[in-house]
Amino acid sequence: MPAHRLLPGDKKLEELARTMTHQEIADWVYRETGQKVARSTVSAALHRMGATDRVRYDDVIPWRVKAQHNAHYALILLRYYARRKHGLPLTDDQNARLDSWLEKIKDLDCVVTYVPDSPDGFYYVPRLAADGSSIIRQP
Repeated sequence: MPAHRLLPGDKKLEELARTMTHQEIADWVYRETGQKVARSTVSAALHRMGATDRVRYDDVIPWRVKAQHNAHYALILLRYYARRKHGLPLTDDQNARLDSWLEKIKDLDCVVTYVPDSPDGFYYVPRLAADGSSIIRQP
């Protein structure tokens, strides 16, 4: 007898992937079923289905981010920003969170920087003239 499938069917999984990150899908599965699944499980399932496009947002996230920093709020919002910038859909909640975050960055006149060997990884630092209008500090 095959193992019980924890993830939704392929059609639903693909639908979720249009507006959610792989981690958000794993969290959704937990909320819906009470069963924990790893982000990598979601990623592998989408890859097997041919539903991943391996989109990279190097223009917004130019760093190689360590796994320990992958859930940092700044990185999540940078991914939302990249999706918006590339014309990809966001949920109403994601748009609202992104708008609020961008306003905060503007008000504080800061940018996001990444320090891979630090505990938190991502930091907000004062904007320099060299940053231009970017929301990140280029490495």
